[in-house]
Amino acid sequence: MPSRPAFCLLIALIAVLLLPAGAGATRPSPAFAKHYHPGKGPKAPLHVDTPADISVDLAKQVRTARLSSLRAITVSGSQQFLPTTWCGAERTTDDLAHAASLSDEPVYKVVYAYASDQPDRFSTWKNQLQANVSIIGQFMSLQDGATKSPRFDMGTSCGPNYVDIQTVALPGSRAYYLDNFVRITNDVGAALGATPAKRNVVILADQLTANGPTSLYGLGEHYASDTASASNPHNGGDLYAALFPPVGYSPPTSSGQQFYPGFWPEGMLHEITHTLGAVNATAPHATTAGHCTDGYDVMCYSDGGTQPTPYSTGACAQIAGSSGMTQTYDCGGDDYFNPAPAPGSYLATHWNLYNNVFESPCATIGFACGADSAAAPGAVSAPRVTGTRKVMNTLTADRGTWSGTPTSFSYQWQRIVGANPPADIGGAIAATYDLAPADANAQVQVKVTATNANGSASSTSDPSAIPAFNPPVNSAPPVISGTAVRGTVLSATAGSWTGFTSKSLRWQRLVGATWTDIVNQTGPTYTLAAADVGTSVRVFETATNADGPASVASNAIGPVQGAPPVIQSAPAISGVAQRMRTLTASTGAWTNAPTAYGYQWQQDAGGGFTDLAGATASTYVPGPDDLGTMLRVLVTATNADGDSSPAASAAAGPVTDLQPPLNTTAPSVLGTAQAGHALTATNGSWNNAPTAYARQWQRATSGVFADIPDETGSTYALGSADVGHSIRVVVVATNAGGDSDPAASPATGAVAAAALAAVEIPAVQDVLQPVIQPPPADVYKSAKVSLKHGKRTTLKLTVTSRTNGTGLVATVPSKWVKLTRRGTYRLTLCANVVCITKPLRAKHGKAKVPAIVAVSRLPGPVTLKLIGPGGRAIGALA
Repeated sequence: MPSRPAFCLLIALIAVLLLPAGAGATRPSPAFAKHYHPGKGPKAPLHVDTPADISVDLAKQVRTARLSSLRAITVSGSQQFLPTTWCGAERTTDDLAHAASLSDEPVYKVVYAYASDQPDRFSTWKNQLQANVSIIGQFMSLQDGATKSPRFDMGTSCGPNYVDIQTVALPGSRAYYLDNFVRITNDVGAALGATPAKRNVVILADQLTANGPTSLYGLGEHYASDTASASNPHNGGDLYAALFPPVGYSPPTSSGQQFYPGFWPEGMLHEITHTLGAVNATAPHATTAGHCTDGYDVMCYSDGGTQPTPYSTGACAQIAGSSGMTQTYDCGGDDYFNPAPAPGSYLATHWNLYNNVFESPCATIGFACGADSAAAPGAVSAPRVTGTRKVMNTLTADRGTWSGTPTSFSYQWQRIVGANPPADIGGAIAATYDLAPADANAQVQVKVTATNANGSASSTSDPSAIPAFNPPVNSAPPVISGTAVRGTVLSATAGSWTGFTSKSLRWQRLVGATWTDIVNQTGPTYTLAAADVGTSVRVFETATNADGPASVASNAIGPVQGAPPVIQSAPAISGVAQRMRTLTASTGAWTNAPTAYGYQWQQDAGGGFTDLAGATASTYVPGPDDLGTMLRVLVTATNADGDSSPAASAAAGPVTDLQPPLNTTAPSVLGTAQAGHALTATNGSWNNAPTAYARQWQRATSGVFADIPDETGSTYALGSADVGHSIRVVVVATNAGGDSDPAASPATGAVAAAALAAVEIPAVQDVLQPVIQPPPADVYKSAKVSLKHGKRTTLKLTVTSRTNGTGLVATVPSKWVKLTRRGTYRLTLCANVVCITKPLRAKHGKAKVPAIVAVSRLPGPVTLKLIGPGGRAIGALA
C-alpha cells in the first residue's frame, strides 16, 4: 500500500457488535459483548466500542423519512434513489469502460476480499454492498441543508447506478489475515494498483475475523489533523476502511432481518466518516478516541476515551418540519460536518467534512442523493479539454458533470473562426480530436450532449485558442529513378522546401493499399529486394520546423519485377557420344546469382528434339535407343525470383555403338628373368574405355607359348620350371561392347637358373662329454596332506612317495572321507608333471576316495587337487 503523508500519527478506529441469535429486529440488541484485538500492527484498534452506542439504524431512518415524504427535492414529485440490488458482472479489475465518474474525480472504491483458502462469496454480498451505498446516499441527502454525499466508484455493464465492486482474491491464507487490518489493506492495495485519481477504499473482509458467530466490527483510518485548508491530508486519499462480518455470517435477504436490505450501513458510514477526517480531538464534543459525545449520532458514543463534556444520551434535534427522521449526522453540526457553519464557529475555522474532496455535490452523482426520476439531464459543470493547443496535437474532452443521471454521452467538436459562430467540424464526434491546419488562428471547443430516458441536454467547454501554424512548404516533391527490377539500385532526388530546419527520407513499399516504411532504409539510394517484387516503391520526404513536420511522397516505381537468371554462355556437353559412355553437362554462365539448376536431356531421331523421360541429372549415359540419334541438354537456372528460360547446349552425336577395347600399346613385363624373381605385367594402352582386364601368363617351349596353369594375376613368380624358357603375359580388355582381342607382351629372354648361395660351415670344436652320476638311493615319504579352499581345509588325505634311480612314484590309498556338499568331485594326483585324475561321488555327507598311483621318470613335487561343488582345494606333499 503506498506510503501515507507524514502529517501526524495515523489512528485506526473500531466498532464491535454482538449480533443477537436469530437477528430479526431492525435495531441492534443491547446485549453486547466487548472484543479486544490488540497487537495487529500500527493501525490496530486503540480502544473497544460497541455499536449499541451508535444508536442509529440508517435503513430505518431512511425508510421513515421517505415514508413521510421528507426532503423529496424534485420537479415532478417523482424521487428516485440508487437501486438496492446490484447488477453487473463480477470483476477483479476496475471497470473503467463503464465508469460514471470523471477519471480525475476522487472516489470510494468498494472491495469484496476473501482469503486464498476460502470460497468466493461475492454473489452472497453484492446486493448488500449495493444497498449500503444506496442507504448512505439517501441518509446523507436527507440531512438539513444537505447538498453532498460521499462519491463512490459507480458504473457497471448495467449502468451508472450500480457500484463498481472489485473482487480481490487475497494471496494468503485466512490464518494470515485474521483480524489483521494492515495485512489485509496492504494486499488489497497491491491488487488494486496505482490510480491517477485520488481513491479511498472500503473493504468487506469476508471470513477474516476470529470473532463470531455473533460479533462484527469495523475499522477506519484517520489523520489527527484539523486544519481547515484544502491541504488537509484527508483530501489526499489512500485511506482504508474495513468491515469484518462474523465467521459464517450470511447477510440479510428479506424484510424484517437485521440491517435489511444492506449490511450494517451505519457501520460502513461510521468508518467512511473516519477516513473523511472525523472526529478531531479539538472538536467541541470530541473524545480522545476519535468520537463525540452529544447524542444519537453516527460518530457519537461512549468509546472509553476521555472527553471535556460528558456523554449525552439525549436524542438529536429533529429536522425542521419533520415528523419522522431525526438528524443523526453530526448532531448540532458543530463537531465534524456542516454545509454552512456560522462564521467564527469551530467548523468554520477547522476541518469540516463537507469540504472533503470525496464529498460530491448531489447534483453530480445522480440518484445517490435522490433525483427526479422524470428529469432530463442538466449540466452542473462544463466539459473540460486537455492537451496541447497546437496543430498536429490531440485534444481530449471529459464529459463534464451532470444531474439527471445521464445514460449516454455524445461529442461534437466545433471551430470558431473570427467573430463567426461555432461551426461543427465534420466527423469530429469522439472524445478526442486531432488538431488540423484549418484550426490554426481559430478557436476549438467541444459540445457534450447528455441523454437519459427523459431527454437530452448539451454543455459546451470553454473555447481553446489555437495559434498560427507555419510548417515547411513543399514546392516540388522528391523524385526517384531506376529500373523496377529486383537488385536494381534506385536513387532519390530531394524535393524543394521553404521554411524547414531539417529533412529526412523514408523508403516505403506498397503493402496492399497501405504505404509501409521499409525498415532502416532512410538514405538517398535503395536496392530493390525480393520483398518488393510485385509491388511498388516510393520515397517519403519529411521537412521539419518548430510548427511540426510536413511530408510529401515521391513518384512510385513499380510494380517491381523479379530478376530470374539470364544465360550468358550456353551449357556444353563433354564426353563421347557412344553407347554406355557417360556424357556430362556444364551449367553454362548466368547472371543474377542462380542458387540451383535443373537439367533435361533431349534426343533428336530426325523429327526434332524431344525430352528423354527421367533424364534430368547433370550426366546421361546413352543406351541402345539412342544409337544414331543426336543428343543435347537443356539447363534451367533458378534464384529467389524464379526460373530462367531453358538454355540449350550444342548437340552431340550421332550416338554410335560402343566397340570392344582396341589395344594401342602392347602390355609389357617388368622384372628380372631369373628363377626366384617375380615378374609384373602392365595392361598397355587401349581405346573404347575398358572397364576391366584379364591376364594369362605363358611359357615358351620350343618357340611355342602355352598357358601356365592358374597364373592369371598381375605378377608371376619365376621357378625352376621356367629356367631356359621365355615368359610373356597376354591381356584381354573388356567394356560394355565386349572383350578385346588378346594383346601379348614382348617375351622375356630365357629365364636363368637361380644363383647359388655360399654356405658357411662352422669350425669343429671339442665337445665336453656329460658326467654320468650314479643313481640316487631310494627316498620314501608319507604324510597327511590338507587340501585347502582359501584358509579352510576341505579334505585330508594320506599321500606316499618313493624316489629312486628309475623315477618317482606317488600313491593315494582308497578310503572313506567326509564331504558335506553332495555331488561329483574330481581328485587329481600329480607326480612331477604326470597327473592322474579319478572321480568320486559324495552323498549323505561322505564319499569313497579311489586309490590313485602316479609315476614319473623324473623326480619332482607331489601335489593334490580336488575340484567339486564347493570349488577347488589344493595341497602338496612336503
